[in-house]
Amino acid sequence: MIGVFMSILRKLILHSPGHYIAAFVIAAGFSGAMLFTRGASTTVLWMDALTVGGAVTALFGLLLLVARLGSFDLFSYSFRRFSGRTDKDFYEFREQAEEKRSKEEYTFMPYILVGLLFIVVGLVIRAI
Repeated sequence: MIGVFMSILRKLILHSPGHYIAAFVIAAGFSGAMLFTRGASTTVLWMDALTVGGAVTALFGLLLLVARLGSFDLFSYSFRRFSGRTDKDFYEFREQAEEKRSKEEYTFMPYILVGLLFIVVGLVIRAI
């Protein structure tokens, strides 16, 4: 039971530090840009900047989740079909895409977690 839990935890959260770094850079970049343009004089501005940076990063992670679930397969298939890069029908294309996605890591989780962390830090700063 613990082994199954650890494998799920490792697959969802404890993988690919590069994605965590990228998520942090995105969140810090948006937060820094807001602080640079609006100034960093009050705690409200810090809260706004951290919350917006976290929200953008978390929403990007949710977009990756939607893509992982296959919501954009039809668009991908239509572009490949019109460009002549595939002769398969949509059913075969979708099965191949699902098989490929099942072997990949869950890359959306670092973005969602880092985004939520920035949002929580922003709310804590506001509460101080």
